[in-house]
Amino acid sequence: MIQNEYLIQELAEKAGISLRTIRYYQQEGLLPEPINRGKFAYYNEDHLERLMLIQELKKNYLPLKEIREQINSLTPQQVQSVLESRKVENENKPSLDAAFKSKTVQPGSTEALDYISRLLNAQSESRDPEPRKIQAPPNRHDEKVRYVAGTPSESWQRIVLARGIEIHVREPLSPNDQKRLEELIILARKIFL
Repeated sequence: MIQNEYLIQELAEKAGISLRTIRYYQQEGLLPEPINRGKFAYYNEDHLERLMLIQELKKNYLPLKEIREQINSLTPQQVQSVLESRKVENENKPSLDAAFKSKTVQPGSTEALDYISRLLNAQSESRDPEPRKIQAPPNRHDEKVRYVAGTPSESWQRIVLARGIEIHVREPLSPNDQKRLEELIILARKIFL
């Protein structure tokens, strides 16, 4: 079977994302390197499908670090299986678990498939048919934050305590604060479980 090949611009158009995002995903280890032939780099269907899966997982506000850990353990066939299952679910609303169980899975990567399945199922269950508009209370600190060129961007860690409950922590933390945060997480998870 001959796979389609794309230049980076074509891949960006097909995936609906920017060239810069593709390059960033490669740099962060989310996307395999392209196939180089002469002065051109070519991307294939696996690259496109991985980009589509990354977009699905980002809808769940999953950090890129966690997406990388999960997606890198999947074979191209498993990525395709997840996307096909997702497409079927969106059309017919069946369970992703049943779709995953019917597919052949490579040993060692079932954890990633199960994790992604649960994550996408949770997203479908929690999605309202009509999104609610939430109005934030007026606050004098609602001004838009501007980052000046040359200043480092902030790094935040998202910690899920229970379904629908999470905390966000600006990194890096001091060792003392890190220890107190770990204690807080343990206590909070006991309360919410």
